[in-house]
Amino acid sequence: MISLFHIAALAVGLGTGTVSDVAVAESQPSDVATRCDVLAADPADTTRPEHVAGVDIHLINSGEAIAACEAAVAVSPGDARLQFQLGRAFESAGQYARALTWYLKAADESQARAISSVGTFYEDGNAVPQDLDAAAHWYERAASLGDRTAMYNRGLLYDEGDGHSIDYAKAMEWYRKAAALGDPDAMNNIGILYENGQGVNADIVEAFRWYSKGASAGSPVAINNVAIMYDDGTGGVQADPEKAFELHLNAAELGNSDGMYDTGVMYENGKGVPRNYAEAVRWYQAAAEQDHAEATNSLGLMYQRGLGVEKNYRKALELFRRADELGAPDAAFNLGTMYQLGYGVKQDYAQAMNLFRLSASENLPAAMNSLGNLYQHGLGTPPDIQQAIDWYRKAADGDNAEAALNLGAIYRQGLGVMKDERAAFDWYAKASDLGNPAGDVGMAELYDHGQTIQRDTGEAVDRMLKALATGEPAALDALFNRWASWSEDFRSRLQDRLKAKGLLKGDKSDAMTPALESVLKSLLDQNTP
Repeated sequence: MISLFHIAALAVGLGTGTVSDVAVAESQPSDVATRCDVLAADPADTTRPEHVAGVDIHLINSGEAIAACEAAVAVSPGDARLQFQLGRAFESAGQYARALTWYLKAADESQARAISSVGTFYEDGNAVPQDLDAAAHWYERAASLGDRTAMYNRGLLYDEGDGHSIDYAKAMEWYRKAAALGDPDAMNNIGILYENGQGVNADIVEAFRWYSKGASAGSPVAINNVAIMYDDGTGGVQADPEKAFELHLNAAELGNSDGMYDTGVMYENGKGVPRNYAEAVRWYQAAAEQDHAEATNSLGLMYQRGLGVEKNYRKALELFRRADELGAPDAAFNLGTMYQLGYGVKQDYAQAMNLFRLSASENLPAAMNSLGNLYQHGLGTPPDIQQAIDWYRKAADGDNAEAALNLGAIYRQGLGVMKDERAAFDWYAKASDLGNPAGDVGMAELYDHGQTIQRDTGEAVDRMLKALATGEPAALDALFNRWASWSEDFRSRLQDRLKAKGLLKGDKSDAMTPALESVLKSLLDQNTP
């Protein structure tokens, strides 16, 4: 649930309260009240002096702010704004009971931000037992005084069903009130409701409009949501990876952990920006430091694979465990893989199977495929080809390309099923469609020398060259180690295609010559990621 800390934090990157602002103001002559304002004013407080920007609660110098605001309150004991700011100073120091005391004093004087802060304390259970009904009461009281943050937080209680059943229509009602007063997070959440069709008819274009409004108003979350739409080409805009990257980076630089993670993903994949594994690691690390589950998991993968950082299985294992604690859906699967392969830990197929089962229960197709592998090869369990087939099917139904490839091999060889080249071909085709070029290799072999598939040597050559062009090692294995199994027509046409591309010189040969071997290796190496 959103907290006062989070609401205030959104102002940091917008020039509404930074350490430099504090330093400038401190250098000017001021009375005790002004010093309290400079050190502890809330950027969202409309009663603060116009010349004071306000300070995000995480950036408050607690010791100085407490001293300044205590002095100010001593001089002006009935000033609700100063009382509220003293409460903020104590809250920034983690002294919640003392903070609540001052919030309640200011609330008695109808200070809207103080009233809203009391609501947040009840919502989060700070210095009082958690009481969501009480939180709602305080938020509504602050909202009646025009506090937009309280309106937003009241909407969030309805949105998430905290304290009562979920009511998206009422959430929308409160968000609209807050948005009308310029609350950027409310604008973002209106976009979410439109995107998901919650409380309103789904309207992705209207969602984009509200995300854009929130982004323009300075919400890092909204900025990142606009980036996602440019990344996916939804919301009525054309896909624009470069624009998406720019916006993800903007959100990241404003401290949004999702933006940090998405920036890392784009650097890792080279989408919208040249691939840079070191930068991917840097942004994953930044997001992981904010306990972003997926970023922590991705950082573990970078350590596991040695991408952008020195390979370190123990570090990867530590990160996968942390990501699992944080709820990353792939983390248990990645831990299982570490146990299966003995990376950073003693090899333990039984533990791997337990972890794969856990991930499979969360409907992760990759884990289902790995369970199939363990059953097929009798690792950590007696061999059971039928169990393997069942798990492969579940994984393939979830669009796991490797599982489709495994089913292709099973039907081609007749393992636990009747040999069926047509079924094998169809599974290879699905693997190819899902982006696994090893499926193209299987299709090429069946096109060229299958027993029941209509021969199409030209298509076989096309499929093999496609696999080579993606850097698929299975293509080289099929050619080098099974060259004699390919038809004479295939071998001739493949060399013709390579000669036409200017890659192969000299006469064609029925044998795998050193020249042909060199060309094929270089072709694979050029395209290996």
